[in-house]
Amino acid sequence: MKFTKLAAAVALTAAVATPAFAVDGTFGTTSTGSTVITANIGNLVRITNIDDPITLAPNAGGDLVYTDTICLFRNGTDNQNLNLTFSSATGAGAFEVTDGTNFVAYTVDVAAGALAGAVTEGAATAANGSTDNTPACTASGGNNASYTLTIPLLSIQSAVAGTYTDTLTILIAPI
Repeated sequence: MKFTKLAAAVALTAAVATPAFAVDGTFGTTSTGSTVITANIGNLVRITNIDDPITLAPNAGGDLVYTDTICLFRNGTDNQNLNLTFSSATGAGAFEVTDGTNFVAYTVDVAAGALAGAVTEGAATAANGSTDNTPACTASGGNNASYTLTIPLLSIQSAVAGTYTDTLTILIAPI
């Protein structure tokens, strides 16, 4: 009998400490009820401050170059673990601009935390250490990553004159 009362008291104490369901109050001069609240907060990411439109301009070496600084955000304390994927609308496995008929390849180099250097079109690459846990990158003092687009001089010299375009898509996702 003592064991049954002890087990019942332990079970009641455990239920009160962390109720698994709503508990209605009893009749009296005061009454207290309780319920369990669960909030599922998912991973949130955001990329901001992307320049648009981008026009590549000649540099001293003759290449066409443009560098854009951006803000990468991820919520929580694990804010540095994310993948970056750069995709070209005209290329499958290659970054290319087109005039509708002709294609000219370009490169994308990234500086985002542990990710530094050329990236492959359509391939996710870890950029650990590049994010900020404030949506406007105020904790890092402003933009915290950049990418550089380059059309090499040799590609320019062999291209037909015209206006070439592409849509570059940048996807960030939590790891």
